[in-house]
Amino acid sequence: MVKLYLNEKRYPINNNLMDKLENLEIKPIYYIDSNLHLSFVKNINNLTSKKIFSEAEIIQILEYIISSTIKSFIPNANDYINYSLLNMCINITTYILINFGNKFNSVDMYPLNINNIFKTKIGHQFVIVIFPTENGNKAYIIDSTYRQFCLLSYCNKNRLYHYDPYIMPGYFVKDLKPILFLLKNGYLEINEYTAKIYCDSFILSEESYLKREIITESNYNGKQYIKAFETGVI
Repeated sequence: MVKLYLNEKRYPINNNLMDKLENLEIKPIYYIDSNLHLSFVKNINNLTSKKIFSEAEIIQILEYIISSTIKSFIPNANDYINYSLLNMCINITTYILINFGNKFNSVDMYPLNINNIFKTKIGHQFVIVIFPTENGNKAYIIDSTYRQFCLLSYCNKNRLYHYDPYIMPGYFVKDLKPILFLLKNGYLEINEYTAKIYCDSFILSEESYLKREIITESNYNGKQYIKAFETGVI
């Protein structure tokens, strides 16, 4: 286990994620098993042309995309452990789309920006990936830079009294489980619950900024967020 720090100055997390994240093992996103890479390369032609994917194949593809992308930006594992990925979302999502966007014939992959959907002060780009399965489509968020929203200096309610009273979304996470999974793995399966947890963190951050008080409830539900993922607006 390694202690997770979220920027170059090694500020530890100090918000409602702190207790869980201090001992979060982050190996899966970076130290991807070399056997997985070999397996992926060996079967890449079958995977790229498949029309229906199993859950194991989906996870294999997601882990390969994310680990390959992160390693291309941060070659050293120790740097990754201590790096916030602050302001790297556009570069990383662009890399993903260029290198993997057209690799799988039956997989849909496209970028979304929080600012464009919700008209927030904060801008953040992530990728939606949709896989066809035997039980219908399964959609995922790829967001390997969400950790930047858990920085100590910006996840503090006292910022409401500063000249720039913006509190990062990590402060407003209501359920640790899906966000811990996202921080650990870089992707998150989309359903009504996870969509609300993920998007609410941005909405509550924005509303608290505008009203200069901590807002704990949003007016949106998971269905609305999923529709926003599909249409680009809410």
